[in-house]
Amino acid sequence: MDAVTFLYCYPKAIETPEGRAEVADALAKLAAELKLHRPIELKADDQGHVTVPHIAPAGTWAALDRAVPDWAERALFIPPNPQ
Repeated sequence: MDAVTFLYCYPKAIETPEGRAEVADALAKLAAELKLHRPIELKADDQGHVTVPHIAPAGTWAALDRAVPDWAERALFIPPNPQ
């Protein structure tokens, strides 16, 4: 079975066009860091979540830390639950 990661945005992060642009920029940087052939985009249902296919959660979060080191301070994505 392929790995997959689900990222969820804080609601406040996507309630304005500027916030959505910040999230989109962070996702573009994440996709580049992961060397994905397709962009990572918010789901069309406007619920503030994305799917990162073929990448395990640990790899996705590590790449996000490298690509957008201030994502937590900017409150863009809800951090994963510690295991």
